[in-house]
Amino acid sequence: MHFRPDRSLWRLFDGFSLLFVMVILGWAGAAVAEKGPDAFLPRTVYDFGTALEGNAVVHDFVIQNRGDEPLLIHRVRTG
Repeated sequence: MHFRPDRSLWRLFDGFSLLFVMVILGWAGAAVAEKGPDAFLPRTVYDFGTALEGNAVVHDFVIQNRGDEPLLIHRVRTG
């Protein structure tokens, strides 16, 4: 007796194979083609030390956009 798989099983296998290849290529493409803004802060924390009440303390944080599209900053929160 010779086993002959149903033709629908082969179609199902081909469908899964195609889906698998599409997913792998999609992941590989996403890793290479990431686009958009990419904010990089070399220093994210600054300690002002002891500040006297009523005196303003100021520090500038450098933000670099390492992406390929404009970086828009909508909100900044302090702690």
